[in-house]
Amino acid sequence: MSHYFIEDPSIKNHEFHIKYRINDVDFDLLSNNGVFSKSSIDKGTYFFLQELVKLPLSNKVLDLGCGYGVVGLTLKVLFPKLDMTMVDINPSCLNLVRLNVTKYGIEAKIIESNSYSNLLDHYDYVLLNPPISCGKEIIYNMYRETYVHLNDNGHFLIVIRKDKGALSHKKYLETLFNKVSILNKIKDI
Repeated sequence: MSHYFIEDPSIKNHEFHIKYRINDVDFDLLSNNGVFSKSSIDKGTYFFLQELVKLPLSNKVLDLGCGYGVVGLTLKVLFPKLDMTMVDINPSCLNLVRLNVTKYGIEAKIIESNSYSNLLDHYDYVLLNPPISCGKEIIYNMYRETYVHLNDNGHFLIVIRKDKGALSHKKYLETLFNKVSILNKIKDI
């Protein structure tokens, strides 16, 4: 069975244009089969973006599991001074990220990596929409690795649905981080 976090060469090419608006800016990103939320922006991701743009993001930002680039690209367009790194395990996703970054004329580090396996840097912000279908063991390992890769006073921000285990994830994060809080929640996601 194919998963969006595994490159599957047997998946047929079918391009999609993902259109959305954040902070009065229109975006149109290229997507394709074999990636998460291939034909429209995921509701959780859109909600996440709406919350992220309210924050005083600065310095080094990591979009962990960037997919085709919605979060990292949007934030880099809206906050051009960010030092943005976009990481995914799936080479197909990274090809889409490169196309989308080129289209918008922004600079970002684009790295193929299984979580932090190819990363040495530390970050001020790590952003993640966890790949729930991987299972908690893999996701919790991502959380532990994030703790190690955060700068002092860094922030780890995630979006996760309540019905996908948000409360148990929060409880686990509280074993790693000094302060864990819910910034916002919405019922219809």
